[in-house]
Amino acid sequence: LVKELKNPSFYGERMSILNIVEILLPVGFSFQLDSPIKINGGPKKPGLFVKLGAHDPGFFVEVTTLFPSQRQREADEAFQVLCDSLMPYQLIRCSGHLERTVALPHLQEIIQKVNQVIHKATNESGFEALEIRGIIRFAYAIESHQEQLDKWSTARGLKAGQLSGPAINVSEFDRISSKLEKELKQVPTDRANVVVIYSHLFAMPPTDV
Repeated sequence: LVKELKNPSFYGERMSILNIVEILLPVGFSFQLDSPIKINGGPKKPGLFVKLGAHDPGFFVEVTTLFPSQRQREADEAFQVLCDSLMPYQLIRCSGHLERTVALPHLQEIIQKVNQVIHKATNESGFEALEIRGIIRFAYAIESHQEQLDKWSTARGLKAGQLSGPAINVSEFDRISSKLEKELKQVPTDRANVVVIYSHLFAMPPTDV
């Protein structure tokens, strides 16, 4: 266990298991880590085997994590790059929506155009907008042109002072269901067991920060 906690590849998983142990120990449960069993003739090692007293037959606890999908991570990364590029500016003066994930070289071109919009609005016109159909809608205004920014945003279903990223059409509940079905194969069917899934929708696994 200590060896795996020192390995970054296993740290998150092992800490998740220890978090469950931390919940169970104060109420009298004892536990064993990675107890080897056989299911349908094949070897398995559920994360925990838990007992409450010497005569308790015990049950198994399998702990896993469901991270965001690859498409969601790509969309989040693209949106973060855009937001980072706007850090030098007052975001309250912005309004926009990145409508879909784009490759990094294309995104850099878009960021350049966004910067041009901000520069022109700041130094010349007071308000400027950029609309590339299916990719981005963005506007920037100085304080004296706030009303124009509000009207532009409202007309497009956006809100002044806010930026949003691309929506990803992934059924997270289908992903949870598939994950649960997979993890149930790691525990025996001769008793009631527990499967714990840390889903990014609801809670991430514990960390040391």
